[in-house]
Amino acid sequence: MFKSLLPVLFVISVLLLIPPAHSSHDVCSPGYIAVIDSETGFTKCVFEPKIQEEIPPQIELEFADFQEHLQIVLNKKNATSELSAILISPNSQDIFIPPRLESTILNTDSLHAVVFSNKWMCAPGLAADPCILVQINREGLGEFTETVQKNTREIADQIVYDSQFIGLNAEFHSIVIEAGKPSQNIPPLATVVYVTNYFPTERLISLVGNQTLDAGIINAGGFYSILNTLTENDYTEFHLTLIPDNDKLVRNVMVTLSTSNLPDEIINVDTVSPLDLITASVPSYTDNEIYRSEYYSEGFFPLNSVINVLVITEPGYQVKSVNGGLIETISSPRDLENAGWFFTSNSNGKIEGKFLFGLDEYVSKNDLVFSITNNKSEYLGIELRTQNVETESTDVENGGCLIATAAFGSEMAPQVQLLREIRDDTVLKTESGSAFMTKFNNFYYLFSPTIADYERENPLFKESVKLLLTPLLTSLTLLQFVDIDSESEMIGYGISIILLNITMYFVIPVVLVLKAVRKIQKINLND
Repeated sequence: MFKSLLPVLFVISVLLLIPPAHSSHDVCSPGYIAVIDSETGFTKCVFEPKIQEEIPPQIELEFADFQEHLQIVLNKKNATSELSAILISPNSQDIFIPPRLESTILNTDSLHAVVFSNKWMCAPGLAADPCILVQINREGLGEFTETVQKNTREIADQIVYDSQFIGLNAEFHSIVIEAGKPSQNIPPLATVVYVTNYFPTERLISLVGNQTLDAGIINAGGFYSILNTLTENDYTEFHLTLIPDNDKLVRNVMVTLSTSNLPDEIINVDTVSPLDLITASVPSYTDNEIYRSEYYSEGFFPLNSVINVLVITEPGYQVKSVNGGLIETISSPRDLENAGWFFTSNSNGKIEGKFLFGLDEYVSKNDLVFSITNNKSEYLGIELRTQNVETESTDVENGGCLIATAAFGSEMAPQVQLLREIRDDTVLKTESGSAFMTKFNNFYYLFSPTIADYERENPLFKESVKLLLTPLLTSLTLLQFVDIDSESEMIGYGISIILLNITMYFVIPVVLVLKAVRKIQKINLND
């Protein structure tokens, strides 16, 4: 009997002595763990609960009607800057407009915008007089100029005279017919110009603050305080723009200050300090922080306060470093929680960044500073994740108007803007125009930097260039009164403008000189 039990005992001993085919770590199936039972001593497999990592809750993104923007343009090529503080809202409780005026604007289908400005030369034929511009979409208002002018005048008079436009006494001045600007989504316009009483910007801001801005916005500080600071400079310009947007009226209150001949410590260094640029224009400004409005203190409003800086420099420069934070991409609200610079352009002589406050109430002077370099080994390597800005028409990519800018003192001068608008909105919209500009730029930039530099050094030469440019500017304004929709029209109008300028600059002077020479010869013969 014992012999019959030997096979059974052999099998049991083998099972006890031979290790399992899988490792001791894999006694149980995936998702289970081995546990020794305290009562029996046997190993059993029990389910292993997974501990999930706790994800912090995402802050809810909010967006208020009221927005504040600070726009800073630094042109290192001609040592100028332009500062703009802007308050925007479609809400009548934020920026109050007389209800009658608001109703008239919203019920005028063809109205594009209403602008009040004390800007120097705010319209053709005006110098220091402030103006009200009523911009009307002229499509469907008549085929002939006289008909268009009559219809637009009737519309504009109703807005200005019947709607108590901010209580100013306005007088009709002129009507300007303008071509459409497709790149800016602006239709063909007829702008009715009115002149009004002059008020300095500081006085206008006082009026706006007392009559239109909500007390909560005024008391909340933020960019409104900077706006007031800019008005301490006598050359600050005021703009109030009303733009109908479906059933809302977007209000835009802005002050702008242009400064030329910036000091070397700003132009000839590779660091960009926004607060130093404000101080250069308004020496009394000594703050070391920029606070956003307390209007946003209760909530997460990262896109309502934006500092936008545009640096125009020589090609080859890119961002080298930032003192504060850097926002490389924006794909969710979480990316907006931390303050930092978000760059939308970083090449071809145009560096543009937006500083967002995130959850912070203010930003220090040092954290706003960033540096640029033309040393490729020092590039920060920012990968832009926005639309392809290289395809947009810009002054830098298409060439700046160096001679005109030096003659009139700023890229923001009306004469320079005229040249820029004609180039971007008319000439470059056709293949023939683009081909012409490419060849023209190759020739123009052989000598224009030298002439521009000499203009800055010699005031008499600068005034002479201004005088010489006047016929050219006059002839180019003709392009604003025509619609160019085809290559043949572009070539036809282009040749006409060229022939007109050849006549003004060469034929007429030669004829006058020849007549003078003949007259002198005749006098000599008689003697």
